[in-house]
Amino acid sequence: GYCKGSFTLPLGLFKRLIKISGISLDDIAYNVIPANWWQSSAGKKGSIKLFQKYDNHVLNKWRRLGTKNSPRTKPKKIRLPSKIDEGLAELVGVYLGDGTLTKYFIRISGDKRFDLTYFKYLFKLTEETFDLKPTIRAEKNKNLLILEIRSKLFCNYFQNKFGFKIGDKIRNKSVIPQKILTQKNLFLACLRGLVDTDGSVSKDGKILSIRFTNHNKALIRQLKETPFLDCLFTIKSNPKEVGTRSFGKIKQYFSLVGSSNLRHIVRYDQYLKNNLLRKKSVLNYYSNYKNIVLPFKIS
Repeated sequence: GYCKGSFTLPLGLFKRLIKISGISLDDIAYNVIPANWWQSSAGKKGSIKLFQKYDNHVLNKWRRLGTKNSPRTKPKKIRLPSKIDEGLAELVGVYLGDGTLTKYFIRISGDKRFDLTYFKYLFKLTEETFDLKPTIRAEKNKNLLILEIRSKLFCNYFQNKFGFKIGDKIRNKSVIPQKILTQKNLFLACLRGLVDTDGSVSKDGKILSIRFTNHNKALIRQLKETPFLDCLFTIKSNPKEVGTRSFGKIKQYFSLVGSSNLRHIVRYDQYLKNNLLRKKSVLNYYSNYKNIVLPFKIS
């Protein structure tokens, strides 16, 4: 069987036998076949049998049916909101803060050390709003956490409903849609998404500050011109930043806007207890807030 080529040997065993025998590979004739050779062979035999049994009319009908039902050609159904609520406005802020829009998915990036709880909140928010489950994955050997909302219908909705364009948000000058910008409750929810993804609540010298920094100058300019922001932020001189170091304004922010990001909540709540945390210390307090209701606001 081996001499006639009817049987095969594992390549590793073949090389060990050659080494033991002292024979040179150049002195013998052999072939290395692919690991899945049997699948290819079985597939060819199956195809021959299929063509022998059925005519082209039946086979073509099956091909059309398979193409029609393929997940690549049939987008998964989702629930498209008929009106904009605060949850949807917050997701818009999340996208504008740290999102990437493509034809088939929106991707949000975070830090796997701090943002898993926040990404689980975004997972739930997306599921409740669109009846669509995102994926969350952590990159190996990096502190990168990625949430992807994969749906062509979802991406089309963001483009058609809000006028967002695929690609770079700065080049496209993507800003808050007027439907959200002009309604206070929607704007504040959108602002929460912006700050929770691309902003900070952090130690600023010996005090706490809230800052939203973004290279999209059109977006920053829009925020500065929004009257709803006057009662919250005092830092407006930087063309790439808005925020405040005023404790009174910070309290107002957490009363009106709040946060869904645990790292921001922990730093603010601990600051109320005269505990000004550095970034690395925040994780030590996460377990104390595991039952907190999100978004978090103070009355």
